[in-house]
Amino acid sequence: MDVSLADLNHQVLDGGYRILLEFREGRYLEHKLFRIWLVDGDGCSSKDPVFEGIHSSGRPSQGIKGWIDGDYHEEAKLEGREVILPLKGLDRALFKQLGRMIPEGGSLMVSYAMFSGEGKVHRETRVGLDRGIPPVATPLGSLLFEAGCGLHVKDWYIPEGGREGPPKLQGHKPIDEEEAHRWRERLRGELELFLETEKRLGDEVREEARSKASRILRSLHGA
Repeated sequence: MDVSLADLNHQVLDGGYRILLEFREGRYLEHKLFRIWLVDGDGCSSKDPVFEGIHSSGRPSQGIKGWIDGDYHEEAKLEGREVILPLKGLDRALFKQLGRMIPEGGSLMVSYAMFSGEGKVHRETRVGLDRGIPPVATPLGSLLFEAGCGLHVKDWYIPEGGREGPPKLQGHKPIDEEEAHRWRERLRGELELFLETEKRLGDEVREEARSKASRILRSLHGA
C-alpha cells in the first residue's frame, strides 16, 4: 500500500508523543520540502523541528524510486524542558515512521555533519566512521536499520557533484526478497567480522557500536 508524506502528520510515537508535519512544494514536481515537530500529550510542540528535509515520490518513467534526504535533530525543547529523543526511544519510533515513506528500491539519507544543530548522534557517527566501524553500527546507521533501510548503508563522505549537501549516510530498501537476502548475508558477515576483531574493551563509541552490531545481528538471524 502506498503511503503519502501527509500520512506522517499526527502519527503517534512512543510515550504519547506524536508528529506534527508541515510541507510545501519543492523545486521539482515530485519533491516536497518538509519539517517534523515533536508534540507531547498536552499538545505542546517543540520549538524547532526534529527532522527536516526533502521527500521525493520518485520518477517511475525513469526508474527512480522515492527517497528522503534530511537532517535529524535529537534534542527537542518544549516549553522550558528538553526532550532527548534517544533517551525515550523516540528516535527509533520516528525513523520507523520515516521508513514507511520509502518504497522498495528507495532510500533514506541522513546528514552526519551538520552546518548547525550538531548533536551527540552526529559526532559519534562521524567518529565511528573515521574508526572503521560499519556504517549500520553507528548511531545514525542503526536508525536507518530501524527504518527498514539498513541492510545496505553507504557513507557519502564525499558528495558527488558538490550539490548534495554535507556528508551523509544513505540507507537503501531492497527492491525484492532476493536482493534483501543478498544484502542480509553480506551484512551478517560484515558485522560478525567487526565483532570478532573488536573483542577488546574500548571507549564509549566502540562499546556502543558493539552493542548495536550485536543487536542487529540478532535481528538478522531471526529474519
